[in-house]
Amino acid sequence: MVVLRRVWLQNFHVAEPPTGSSEGDGRIRWRTEAEGIPAALAMVASPYDPDVHYAKKRATTWIGYKVHLTETCDDAEPPLIVHVATTPAPVVDRAVLDPLHAALATKDLLPARHLVDAAYIDADGLVAAARDHDVALTGPVLKDNQ
Repeated sequence: MVVLRRVWLQNFHVAEPPTGSSEGDGRIRWRTEAEGIPAALAMVASPYDPDVHYAKKRATTWIGYKVHLTETCDDAEPPLIVHVATTPAPVVDRAVLDPLHAALATKDLLPARHLVDAAYIDADGLVAAARDHDVALTGPVLKDNQ
């Protein structure tokens, strides 16, 4: 019942009274941006799994989760997946990096150099990886569009 109530509240609202009137028309209306649409992390995207959320990365949109895989890449050894982390879809990739390094440290699996894509790279992450875990974070840097 709680999930159903959340779905109704995020999608519908009771019409406000017209200016100068003390009574609204009381009709249920679709919620628009004017009435406020919840952030992706607060919105129920599926009544079947209230933990899944909407996300968009460039031209791709989905409802679900993100998975973060850590794989070894030693030339003399076969590649192995050594860590898997799952997050809600709207969580930015760079927010996963410090907990990921901490988890690898507890397993004594921290790499000397960690190759990542651009979504994991920012100045704070580069400094924290080197300072806190002695890991050289390596990857492309996003173009500054500001």
